[in-house]
Amino acid sequence: MAVNANLTFAVIGCGTLGTAIADAVLSPNEKTSVSVKRLIATVGTAPSKSRVEEALSQHASKVTVLTCEENSRAVEEADIVILAVKPFKRTDVFSTPGFKEAIAGKLVLSIMAGITLAELSRLTYGEAASQKTHTFQVVRAMPNMAARIRQAVTLYTSCTTVTPENLVIAAWTFDQIGEVHRIPESSFDICAVLVGCAGSLLLLAIDGLLDAAVAEGVRRPEVQNLVVNSAIGMMKLVPAGDHPGVLREKIASPGGCSIRALLELEKLGVRSAFTSAILAAAEKSKRHIGQAILGSLLPLVSRPASLVSNINVAVNDEKSYNQLRKDSWLSAPPVTLFLNQNIQAVKNADAVLFAFPPDKVHDVIGATGMKEALQHKGIISLLARTPRDELRHILATGEGKTKEDVVRAMPTIGAATFESATLLTDAPSRATDATVELAAWIFGSLGKVFRVSDVHFDSLTGISAASNALAVVAVQQIARIAASKGVPRDKVIPIVSQCIRGTVGMLLSEIEPENLQRSLSTPGSITEQAISGFVHGQLSGILGEAVNGAIKRASDYEK
Repeated sequence: MAVNANLTFAVIGCGTLGTAIADAVLSPNEKTSVSVKRLIATVGTAPSKSRVEEALSQHASKVTVLTCEENSRAVEEADIVILAVKPFKRTDVFSTPGFKEAIAGKLVLSIMAGITLAELSRLTYGEAASQKTHTFQVVRAMPNMAARIRQAVTLYTSCTTVTPENLVIAAWTFDQIGEVHRIPESSFDICAVLVGCAGSLLLLAIDGLLDAAVAEGVRRPEVQNLVVNSAIGMMKLVPAGDHPGVLREKIASPGGCSIRALLELEKLGVRSAFTSAILAAAEKSKRHIGQAILGSLLPLVSRPASLVSNINVAVNDEKSYNQLRKDSWLSAPPVTLFLNQNIQAVKNADAVLFAFPPDKVHDVIGATGMKEALQHKGIISLLARTPRDELRHILATGEGKTKEDVVRAMPTIGAATFESATLLTDAPSRATDATVELAAWIFGSLGKVFRVSDVHFDSLTGISAASNALAVVAVQQIARIAASKGVPRDKVIPIVSQCIRGTVGMLLSEIEPENLQRSLSTPGSITEQAISGFVHGQLSGILGEAVNGAIKRASDYEK
């Protein structure tokens, strides 16, 4: 329904979340028929007034900041009222002379945690609430802290008397700060717990992962973005309606790092820790990494200054070969398919990408003529648990000369949605500069690339795998808990995934995990309760052991 409106908003109790919403509606994502001509914010103190004025300074001509003594004036002059005060202050706010009279009949968007529609009706109309519900225009909403970067998940519900036009305005308001989900009030509390807890769960988990990295000799700043990007990529692989267990099975390759991390998490009781914390507070990828790389490379081949002009794809399985031929984008130039012709594919190339299973390394490279064909070729290895030095020796020719032009890369499963956190070894010598540049160009098209030393490569591979495992287990367990409360899975999974994406997005904006955790831990809040549950459940220690197990597996070259 189209709504033409140029509105005045009042934000009563304009704290951190209220300021984020105010800034968003004043600079909407796109032009629509709804717009803001003026915004009035009220705060409790002079320092808060200065803070809000500074935060909204780019909209100064439209913004008026008042103290809480003028709440009634702000509401009287507004078309839309956002109630953002602390819940325990609600009685004082509604008791202000003239406040109830000013707010009656206006569209009210309440983000006061735990305050039901019935309570809002009682606050507004008192004893006469039951007789005046026909004029009640109140929407109850719960955004999370990722509103600051417009990556929030906002749940909202409304009474039956809210007009369609006002529902459009409410949805538009919260759409400016992220995703919006309308749910029945009967599911509101448990869903609010999910929104509040999903991000805090990941914060504590990331802290445990970073501790493991430090224990392995990697500095926290070097690995934080790697872990965060891995989590973002994983969250984008969890489509609505699919069981996270499907994705877990896809990333848990036999004998790999991810399955080792998952087994450690299961052995150490991480599911129980998640369950206890959530209750106390209240997908899959169908594309092989090689296909993901091809999918990103093909559009780039025809561009000016492209580093790639032709792509040879070699497979040794007829079923895979026939499947690839069915894809029109893989069966015509610039792609050439080879079946059981690895050496010919290599001879026709300038650089070679090793993407076969690592246990096949001796079979592939040991084939007659392969080592000779690989000489003078740049090699980019995706082989897990196969260090560069070991690969160089395997590639050595009969004269005993080791090959220098070898670099390692390790994309994550997020490559399927162009959200990979790819590890790439720094160039150990000038002989590898061109190959490193090529690898950075290729994997930069799949997400973000992190240049790391060969010494830390395997530890960081284990950490990446553990990050993926953590995200899958967390979403799966939260979805189970929600289902036990009667909330449909198709509602829960996208909400939880977006919550985690929003939280890690804030971490990527260079907010320290400890600072974000403190900002989320308002005493007595849902999120504070969840964090307390995780801490008491010793989740950090469990994660540390799981990550160490994954790192050990990533570094175990003999198995």
